[in-house]
This record gives sequence, structure tokens and C-alpha cells, in this order.
Amino acid sequence: MASRYFARGDRTHAAAEIRAGAAFLKLEAGRHDATNKTGLEDAAKHLDDLAAGVTKGTVKSPKELNDAFVRADLALARHYHQMAEASAAQNEHEKTGYWLEGAADSLDDGAEWSVHKLAAGGKAVVNGARSLGAKLESGAEWTGDEVKKALKDLGSEIESLGSRT
Repeated sequence: MASRYFARGDRTHAAAEIRAGAAFLKLEAGRHDATNKTGLEDAAKHLDDLAAGVTKGTVKSPKELNDAFVRADLALARHYHQMAEASAAQNEHEKTGYWLEGAADSLDDGAEWSVHKLAAGGKAVVNGARSLGAKLESGAEWTGDEVKKALKDLGSEIESLGSRT
């Protein structure tokens, strides 16, 4: 929504939406088991600074918003991926599925904001992680090797997009 408001010249609403995103990142960073706390806090601060710039009118380009949104989504993807790894290590299958889906969604969202879109293989990794996450949450059949491969592949895609942005 922030991007749409910004495009319409509605800086007040755009800044409010950006601040809402920053608040969400802060909430995730505040989890007692947050594994990417610093990354989430840094991305939240960046969004807060961006919102201030939007309000003041110093942010002129949609690219500035897109870059901040990529950074935020990558921080979330890393966080959710690490939470999935921790849940898998604890044999908490339903939680692993939930975090896998979150990581896949955040990676996909980050790629959408980025000029570096996911390649076909990256899309397959995202879709596979979502599918496996749903299987884990529902109690459907899966294997430990599937989980290990999905975690490894998803982690690689997150870092690949992060290195290109």
C-alpha cells in the first residue's frame, strides 16, 4: 500500500504504511527466540528513516521504497528460515512448516520488489517450500530428507537474492 500511496503523491499515508511495516519487523525482532534480531532491527530502522524521508518529501524515487522493502523482506526471510531450522532440529514439525511457508513468502515478496527476480529454479524452490510447509502443518506424509533439502535450497535462494541486492 505504501508504494501505491507514494505513487499517488500521498506522502502521509505512504509513511504510515511504511511505519506499520517497521512495527511488524520490530515485533518479530522482539520474539524471545528471534534468531535474526539485528537484521530485523536494522531493517525496521531503515523503514522508519524512509518513512521520515517520505513525510518530509526528501524521498523522490519509488526505487528508494523498493530497495527498503527488499531489505525488509530479506530480513524476514532469513528470520523465518532460521526459525524453521530451529523448529526442525526440535522435531516441531507443524512449526517447521509454518516457518518454511513464511520464509518462502518473504523471499518471494522480496524478489518482487527487487530488480533481480527469482529464476525458474528459485520459483521452484519457493513453491516447493510452500508445499512442504503445508504438508508439515497438516500432518501429511513427508521425509526428513525433504525438510533438509528444502531448508538448504531456500537458504541458498535467500542468500543469492541478498547478494544481488
